[in-house]
Amino acid sequence: MKFLVSADWHLRDGRPRSRVDNWFDTQRTRLQWVVDQINKYECCMLVAGDIFNASTNTQQLENLILQELSKANHDILTIPGNHEMLYHNIKNLHKSSYYVLHQAHVINHLDGISTFGESTISGFSFNSDMVDGTGIALCHRSVYESTAQIPPFMPNAIGADALLDMYNYDVIISGDIHQSFVVKRDNKVLINPGALFRQSADKKYETPKIYLYDDGVVIALDIPIVLDNVVHEYLAEDRERNLRIDAFVELVKVSSDMGLSFEDNIEKSLKTAELSDNARELVLKAMAGGL
Repeated sequence: MKFLVSADWHLRDGRPRSRVDNWFDTQRTRLQWVVDQINKYECCMLVAGDIFNASTNTQQLENLILQELSKANHDILTIPGNHEMLYHNIKNLHKSSYYVLHQAHVINHLDGISTFGESTISGFSFNSDMVDGTGIALCHRSVYESTAQIPPFMPNAIGADALLDMYNYDVIISGDIHQSFVVKRDNKVLINPGALFRQSADKKYETPKIYLYDDGVVIALDIPIVLDNVVHEYLAEDRERNLRIDAFVELVKVSSDMGLSFEDNIEKSLKTAELSDNARELVLKAMAGGL
C-alpha cells in the first residue's frame, strides 16, 4: 500500500508571534504544496489530528482550507486532536471547524475501524482508548521517539518502542508531539510526522516533513521553508517584561515587610519600578476600581 502521512497542521486565524510573514498566504501555499504531493504520488494522506489550532475558526479560514483541499484527487483521512474538540470532548465535534471540513467531504473523519481498498485503518482520536488490531493505526497521543526521552512532566506520554511492543499494527501513525521521527521494530513501524509549520522560535532551524509510505519503505519529504519567516526577537521582549514584573513584585514584598499598607506598597513600587506608562496607568485604574 502507498500513502502519505502528516499531522499537527494547527491552521489558525491569528499569526503566531514567531512569524513575520503573511500568515494566511503562508497557510494557503503550504496547503497547495500538500495537495500537490497527494496528486503527485497518487495516493491518500493520513493526518493524525490537530488540523486546526482551535475548535472553531473564522469562515475565512474554513473557506481557504475548503478551497485548497478540494483540489486533492485522493482521500485525506483524519482523526481529531485535542485542539479541535471543544473542552476536549468528542461529543462536541459536531460544533467544530473540523466537522465543517468533514461535512464538506474534503476530509474523511475516521471513527473506529475503516476499510480503504485492501487496507484496514483504525482511528483513535484524542482521549480515546487505543485497542489492538492489524493494518494501520492512526492516533493522537503524546509519543516520544523512545521511552528514555519522555520528560518527567509528561506522565501520560509513551515511547514509540513501548507502543510498538503493545500492539500488532503493521503501521502506527501518531500526532501531538511536534518532532519528526520514524521508529522500526520487529517488522513494524511508527511514524510521528511532527508539525506542518514552524510556529515557535525554537523550531526556526527545523525542516518540517511529511512522509511517504510505500510497501514498507518510509521516505521523508522535506517541506520548503523560508528560514527567516520565523524570528527570535519576541523571546527577548518576553524576558525583559518578565524581569520587570519580577522586580515590581519584589518591591511590593519589600514594602510589605516594612509594614506599609497594600496601597502604600503599590504606590511606592510605582515610583521606583521601571514600568511603561500604560502599565502604570492600568495599575492605578485597578487600585481605583476602574477596571
